[in-house]
Amino acid sequence: MTDILETVEKVKGWLDELNLKCFISPNGTEIMLPYKIDDRTFNVRIVIAPEWMQLFCQIMPYNEVPQELVGAIHANLLLANFNLNEVTFSIDPEGNIYSENDIPIDSDLVTFKSELGAVVFGYQYFFEQLAPKIGGAIEKMSKDKLGIT
Repeated sequence: MTDILETVEKVKGWLDELNLKCFISPNGTEIMLPYKIDDRTFNVRIVIAPEWMQLFCQIMPYNEVPQELVGAIHANLLLANFNLNEVTFSIDPEGNIYSENDIPIDSDLVTFKSELGAVVFGYQYFFEQLAPKIGGAIEKMSKDKLGIT
């Protein structure tokens, strides 16, 4: 089992190589990566465990999910999981929605970059492609996040 702090340093080195600014948590096992697309900034988190690292960003907290659209949202997320390569949408036990990927800690920079790109793509895809299909409050929220009037 690799030392978690060594893995954090390895990942920080990859992020430096990719010219991406990051912040390491006080406990040293999480990395927060503010990611910017156009004028929008969102946070990608990387949590390091003994054998795996999880890369994820929150798309929508539970309290913003319109209850009348939960079924449509979940159906669209499952279909997107099936149709998109490398992109994984998930929901935590509290009902928050994420774009995320898990990779083994012995991964290399190429794999890491691919999985990170998929997490970012999933975030964008939700707001640019899925939200307009779902419609209603989800489409309005996506337009607000994208700065579309």
